[in-house]
Amino acid sequence: MYATTPCTDHVCEMGCSTLLTDMVFPFYNSNNGHTIHKHEGDSVAKVLTTSEVAERLGISGESVRRYIREGLILAQETAGGQFRITEDALLAYQRRTGGVSGPRVIAIANQKGGVGKTTTTVNLGTELAQHGERVLLIDMDPQAHTTRHLGLVPYDMEYTTYDVLRYPKRGAGFAVRAVGPNLDLIPARLDLAAAERELAAVFDRDRLLKTALAPILADYSMVLIDCPPSLGTLTFNAFMAATEVMVPMQVEPFAVQGMGQLQETIEAVQAGNPQLHISGIICTMYDGRNSLHPAIAEQIRAALPQQVFVTTIPRNIRLPEATGAGQSIQQYDSTSSGALAYAALAQEVLTRG
Repeated sequence: MYATTPCTDHVCEMGCSTLLTDMVFPFYNSNNGHTIHKHEGDSVAKVLTTSEVAERLGISGESVRRYIREGLILAQETAGGQFRITEDALLAYQRRTGGVSGPRVIAIANQKGGVGKTTTTVNLGTELAQHGERVLLIDMDPQAHTTRHLGLVPYDMEYTTYDVLRYPKRGAGFAVRAVGPNLDLIPARLDLAAAERELAAVFDRDRLLKTALAPILADYSMVLIDCPPSLGTLTFNAFMAATEVMVPMQVEPFAVQGMGQLQETIEAVQAGNPQLHISGIICTMYDGRNSLHPAIAEQIRAALPQQVFVTTIPRNIRLPEATGAGQSIQQYDSTSSGALAYAALAQEVLTRG
């Protein structure tokens, strides 16, 4: 009945008056009796069948359909009368009802280097900790930039992510170090680079980090993983352990071009970790004085609608200075534009969660 009603009582902001059967991605929301829909060219999330959602929630298919009719779960109705539910819609329902237990595990990833992954991991993590979240940072980059950013010397670390991946059944707790109030770290050393080769023949090698983290996840509400600038074994481990991916993207020409490969990798990982999804794109190194940057930022938002955070991270000299000083930007200069931006981003991340 929902799929044949024209969109007349609720005018689409794009001026659409198409029958729902002809829409690319219609959604039924019984809370207001209106239809919410996406259009061709929008970013389409992975969708699940009613049976798949029922299996995930441990309930009957009829219960899932009732939740949809009651507006508890946002769903798409197909021309054949079947419902499709996006991964994000299911996660939103689970978070509202307490069905998602454990922390948000966020992989900070982009196969391109120098876009602000480490800066974001450290400063977003520090800001979340200041909001009262119990935060664990994980340095999965052999360059150990997160470790250095926090004022630690990698070669002074007794245990690192390398050891965690080698001995996952020990759990990761032995490698955790406190680095601030509500803030812990699993550091890295250069020997992590050898893991790609050494783990090549290990059974289930992409789940090693997930296995190691399982015993300690209950201690945290947020886990941020700083990924290396590649899509190899280390990044796959981060994705298998994560619930979501955030992508720092430098505001520059052709910035979006690398997203295709990253999205393909995430889709491949979803076969073994179906809750994984891109929860946000973070525009970094934004310079309002550069006449190109506002236009490029808008291009990124247009290409990736609904995914780009409102907050942009400015190009601010205080950020690299804080890195060199081995401090977070909040410690180094809490009044700088960089610190204020990461404070705003943290609030947005919490709101989206």
